[in-house]
Amino acid sequence: YPPLELEPPPLVAAGMQKGDLALYRRALTCRHSNFGIAAVAYLRRIVENRTNFLIDLIATRLQEEDSTSPLLLRVEEVKKDRRFSEKIEFAADLLPKSVRPGGQNPISTLHSLTSEALHGLSDEESVDIFDRCQLAFEHVIKRLKQDQDEDQEFKDAMKTLTEKATKKPSPSK
Repeated sequence: YPPLELEPPPLVAAGMQKGDLALYRRALTCRHSNFGIAAVAYLRRIVENRTNFLIDLIATRLQEEDSTSPLLLRVEEVKKDRRFSEKIEFAADLLPKSVRPGGQNPISTLHSLTSEALHGLSDEESVDIFDRCQLAFEHVIKRLKQDQDEDQEFKDAMKTLTEKATKKPSPSK
């Protein structure tokens, strides 16, 4: 009690493709069965699959906060790189301050913890690692996706208001 969840929060699910949702459910099933190494492996695969999406979300946020950042010039180049470690390090560097609560970088934490769990910890120890990784993963995805959605809603509302203001008939004398 409460029952174990096998579904990610809606904002996290919105940032995943159908195949990644299936992997996430498997990760949660493994975690709840105390198969920590498998749970971490599934989570890491999702992160690998969604790294380019994550980089795009981060780059969009950074563009709004610091459009002169030299990191923005490397986004497309890094997305083409096949090495996960390079992409995740870049995403960690690119992550804007607004998504680093207390100055902590959840992406760097995610990478180091998954590597640690996959390369030498027990299932029991890896369950703890999975829990921390899940927290970091969901925080970043939810925060960036929510910001993106709210920004788009604001832009749409402002566009509508602007269109209404320009169509308003001028008062006659």
